[in-house]
Amino acid sequence: MGCLHRIKSLMRQRLVDFQGLAKEAGSTRATNMVMVGAAAAGLPVKTQVLEQAIRDLFASKGEEIVEINLRAFRFGCKALN
Repeated sequence: MGCLHRIKSLMRQRLVDFQGLAKEAGSTRATNMVMVGAAAAGLPVKTQVLEQAIRDLFASKGEEIVEINLRAFRFGCKALN
């Protein structure tokens, strides 16, 4: 049995094109932020706190990079809704 078949057999499974969403956000390098966004609903941290952490983390790279990563995070949040 293949890995994808096993995942699809789980009761609460969702497949998300993380890389595609990151590309749509502006950079495939933001794939990890899409993943963080998708996981955010299950974390004991408010979305606003995570968004501020993303701003702080990428601030030195410029506003465009901050916005790409925030957009990727938000796409990840919406991917599982």
